[in-house]
Amino acid sequence: MKILVTVKVIFDPEIELRHENDMLCFKNIRRIISPVDEESIMAASEFKKRLPGTKLLVAFIGDRIDRNVFKYTLAMGIDDAFIITPIKCSSKELGDLTIAKELRNFVINNKIDLILTGRTIFNHNTGYIGSALASLLGWTQLYFVYKLLDFKDNKLTLQCYAFGRRMTVIIELPCVLICNFSNYIRYIDLSGIITVFKKQVKIIPSPRLNKVTNSYVVIRESLLSVRTRKCKFLYNTDDLMNTLFN
Repeated sequence: MKILVTVKVIFDPEIELRHENDMLCFKNIRRIISPVDEESIMAASEFKKRLPGTKLLVAFIGDRIDRNVFKYTLAMGIDDAFIITPIKCSSKELGDLTIAKELRNFVINNKIDLILTGRTIFNHNTGYIGSALASLLGWTQLYFVYKLLDFKDNKLTLQCYAFGRRMTVIIELPCVLICNFSNYIRYIDLSGIITVFKKQVKIIPSPRLNKVTNSYVVIRESLLSVRTRKCKFLYNTDDLMNTLFN
């Protein structure tokens, strides 16, 4: 079985940002792998120990400048790490759909069986990439995954946790899991450090990754409502029914 973990490199959130010309200044700020993705990697590494023959891959769509940061994933038990880089633009200019299409090509070319991605990957905490990948590939998808339990007869047993409820689910591969692991300690042992020196991150330049503009969408006028609108969050079906009919 081949497992792919999608990864995002971000600015260190624990460093205080500076202001320059009334704008946030990101110069000389340390870059790190998203903690959400680190936990996904550790969860996949722990799961691999129970399934001999499993191969772990990580993919990051970004710029070569983050190669040294991304290499850290090899020390966490990853077999192969890939950076897919755009040729004609910066990765910051790429849209989520463009990223999802490129990841789909990577999944098909490498014959991936299982994809682990987080809600924060490449977007604003929407989990869009995971859902888009599942749609483009025609695979099943599952949200709020927080524990991988077992794999047998091409069926994966896992647990989801959402809205205070814990559910055990059995799902067939291939599939996409939008994960929220929280009980895995991020660590590196001596063998992981040695692996970093032995292996190299593989760079894949992609001419397909390009900034896409849509001339049919134009903002003509932006208006602010003069009324204050109240919002109510609904957490279950009972709340929805009471709001609609009471």
